[in-house]
Amino acid sequence: MKNKNFLKLYRNGINYIDNKILKLLSQRKILSINILFEKIKNNLLIQDIQREKKLLNFLEKKGILYNLNSNFIKNLFLKIIENSISVQKELQKSFKYKKKYVCKFLGPKGSYSHLAFNKILNTQNKIKFFPDFIKSFQEIKNINTKEKKFFCLLPINNTITGIIPEVYNILKKKTLYIIQEIKLPIKHALLTYKNIPFYKIKNIYSHNQPFLQCSKFLKNFPHWKKYYFNSTTEAMKKIFQEKNLNSAVLGNENSGQLYNLKLLSNNISNKKNNITRFFLLTTEKNFFFQKNTKISIIFQLFDYQKKIEKIYTILLNQKCTILKILSYIELKKNCKKNFLIDIQIHETQTQLLKLSQDILKITKSFKILNFY
Repeated sequence: MKNKNFLKLYRNGINYIDNKILKLLSQRKILSINILFEKIKNNLLIQDIQREKKLLNFLEKKGILYNLNSNFIKNLFLKIIENSISVQKELQKSFKYKKKYVCKFLGPKGSYSHLAFNKILNTQNKIKFFPDFIKSFQEIKNINTKEKKFFCLLPINNTITGIIPEVYNILKKKTLYIIQEIKLPIKHALLTYKNIPFYKIKNIYSHNQPFLQCSKFLKNFPHWKKYYFNSTTEAMKKIFQEKNLNSAVLGNENSGQLYNLKLLSNNISNKKNNITRFFLLTTEKNFFFQKNTKISIIFQLFDYQKKIEKIYTILLNQKCTILKILSYIELKKNCKKNFLIDIQIHETQTQLLKLSQDILKITKSFKILNFY
């Protein structure tokens, strides 16, 4: 019986490693797709034979250090490289038959917004997007969204922190409509330039959201001084450039590998099931429309405790299914509350028109963010 238990244990170990290999291959595929964008941008050929030779030579030597057969390593990575070339060629070919547009989102490379954009690449959209990294949400605020076929990808809410106010304000002021939602699991990690003990850390870098989402973990280290950046990867880049052994960064472990950062602790969010929802947005209203589909609406209310009940009644009277209700109070104006409600509409646009008319009698800030 003991031998059988050991066999099962070893096989479970093999299964775990195989699963990790599959995840790494998936990550490699996404990196390969991003490399294609750079090749297209710089007018380069897809296949680089010299690069392949150098890579294979390096991997064969590395394999020997791990006591692996050099022919096995060579054949294995030849297959992986062939697959990458095939993926790039297939995607390049699809660009010829699909409409192509630029999509703006918070960068730099490896940011959570970039990871969400990569999820869009893996979906069967009618259009294909090229990435356009922005440094801050302010850039979206300053853009003239009246131009046709403008696209951007913005994080709207998180399961821990709720609505992201900067993005809500953009949706409130700009003419933007949702065409797709993307849900991204968020696994924050603590990363450093070198492996160092916790007591040596004096500074912590990140975007505002990871600081909020990892507040319980950070309470254990009240002496760490916080430095805020426009994105987690901008913070990672800073640590990499400084080579500071007294600083750490909160961000994604895989993104940290782009800057060769070391993992000190992972999955440190306040909730293990931490998800950020992103909206893919455009300037064209009713880009897609179907019956029995989701709609997001936003509005502001003064004296909200009484008025929100009236809005719930309007939604129910119009036979709408309320899917999600999110809200936050503006710090400067405590009497005003901002709402984001997801509903499902079951009939026609006539029903939506009646709903809009009724809600506008209660608040003039009401806005429909499209069907998706």
